[in-house]
Amino acid sequence: MNEVFLNLPTTMAAFVRENEDGSHTIVYNARLDFETLQNAGRHQIWHISRGDLESDAPVDRIEAWAHRLGKA
Repeated sequence: MNEVFLNLPTTMAAFVRENEDGSHTIVYNARLDFETLQNAGRHQIWHISRGDLESDAPVDRIEAWAHRLGKA
């Protein structure tokens, strides 16, 4: 897994993408505080472990489910 820090819109803490080799990269918002980024990282790892990147479900539905389960 790779991790990078970029200046993203402040409404976005992090996102994850699958790389061509099957590994993942978590992109963190460099503008946010450490605690927020820790929580965002755990959230992205949860998505990876659930296989959400391979899901055909809309992103808003996946995120709504994560929030209901307290994984946001």
